[in-house]
Amino acid sequence: MMALEGRIANWIKHAPWLKIVLSLVLALVGLVLTRNSIGEVAIHWMYVYEYHEFTSWSFAGEFFRDLRTGISPFWALIDIFSYRTFGNLDLTDKLLYRGCMILMYVLPLWMFTRTQWQLLMVFLASLVCLWATVLIHPGNPQVYDVYLPTALLLLVKVLQTVKADDLHPRMRITLCFASGFLLSLIELTRPFVFLFMPIFLLAIWLMLRKFSKVNFAVFLVPILLLSGGWHAKMAIQHGQLNWTNHSGFNMYQSWNEFAGDFKFEEAPRHAGLSPNINTDRHFAKSKELTQLILKSWTKHPWGAIKHVGLRATQFFSPQTDLLLAKPSHWIFGAYRVVIWLLSLGITLALIGTLRRLLIARFKTFWHWLADPETLLLLFTAFNIAIFIVVEAREDARFMISVLPYMLSLPGLNNLRKAATRTSQDASRQNKESRT
Repeated sequence: MMALEGRIANWIKHAPWLKIVLSLVLALVGLVLTRNSIGEVAIHWMYVYEYHEFTSWSFAGEFFRDLRTGISPFWALIDIFSYRTFGNLDLTDKLLYRGCMILMYVLPLWMFTRTQWQLLMVFLASLVCLWATVLIHPGNPQVYDVYLPTALLLLVKVLQTVKADDLHPRMRITLCFASGFLLSLIELTRPFVFLFMPIFLLAIWLMLRKFSKVNFAVFLVPILLLSGGWHAKMAIQHGQLNWTNHSGFNMYQSWNEFAGDFKFEEAPRHAGLSPNINTDRHFAKSKELTQLILKSWTKHPWGAIKHVGLRATQFFSPQTDLLLAKPSHWIFGAYRVVIWLLSLGITLALIGTLRRLLIARFKTFWHWLADPETLLLLFTAFNIAIFIVVEAREDARFMISVLPYMLSLPGLNNLRKAATRTSQDASRQNKESRT
């Protein structure tokens, strides 16, 4: 038995082609599983608008001029382009949706596995998660649930390449621009990413500061043009900093018992659509709701803490029902086990990271932060915290959008080793500075 285990371990260790084979297998299985999957495009968020309305580019211009609610401007533009060019939404609700759903599970396998054993474990877990996603997500198949993790993992990979000392300077400048574009795309996909932007910008500045200042300047160009331009439009025209006017209503779904009864209705733009929330009045009510909820926290702090604990328990309890959809399949048994293991992994990683930060010196902290994988870990924790504190009712869908990050953690160079290496580097630099 021991000899057999030794032969298997030796075969795995000396099979560098295994990553290519398993990635291709996962992608091919994904093509079969997602063959009937159809997403709910960005332009249909909350059904304030319907794609058939965009019969001219002039109407599209008026749409973007007046847009102030949580419809992603970037993906809405792709939707409108698809409809105006091809007469349908197949580009976004089928091609991009299915492609990103597959890619967000292939990327952890391809990019972040350090050993062949990690490769096998992540392959099996990704296969289970992909299968479960295809079954669960139709309950509310918002396309941004798969767009965001795909773009973020690609950003991490590009940043890993940018940091390489042997990279050609021209290629580094090109990839810096690509990083800026990807970060703008990420920020304009989900409104809550805006809150994390200071950490993104600080960490990436730390990564690039050892190179020419031109690199960081080039990185900032698409961010200032895309994200900066859209937020400037929001601030000047609508008096709001972030690009959504609905965040208070999202919070109310989770905190309605604390905030009390709150009734507010908007009329639809025309018959057949949902209430028109793309208004100044909705923004004012959203702010009112947010303030009401925050006040309830100060009045009932212990109750708020218990509520967050309850929401955390709910979030990390594997769920497969999504709104009115209640799918059933034998793969859900394996899916629940995978989520339990991944949840334990992210918890232990965060506890270990917090412990090391508490004992780390200032210089070591900046070394630790200037790492793309650290950025992924921090954003994973932030994203989960947002879903626990701000959102509710759709945990099955929210979990799907963070699974690719959690699947990447087993390959993040064993966080403890990374921290140890960082501490050694900082210590070595301190000794050199003394001599």
